[in-house]
Amino acid sequence: MHHLDPHERPPDSIRNVYKKYQKMKAKDIDLDGDIIDLSSDAAASSNPKVRVVKEYTAEDLTAIFRSFAGDGEDGGKLQATDLARSIPVYEHEDMP
Repeated sequence: MHHLDPHERPPDSIRNVYKKYQKMKAKDIDLDGDIIDLSSDAAASSNPKVRVVKEYTAEDLTAIFRSFAGDGEDGGKLQATDLARSIPVYEHEDMP
């Protein structure tokens, strides 16, 4: 495994993105075409660099959340939530 140094200077591409958004006014961020709004399926699917790689059902996620929370199958502490029937998992071309 490659040794990671938290004090190492990040690549210029990462630094440039950071500078871009650091200097940008909050009202201009909503207008930036490079930002993808994943809360809207239509907005995400209209971007050619974004694609759905997997979809989870609400039942799958509920089981995963219960297992993670240590609630087991009986549901114990985990409260039921209103999940959509299907939850997409996206991949961006620039960050697989």
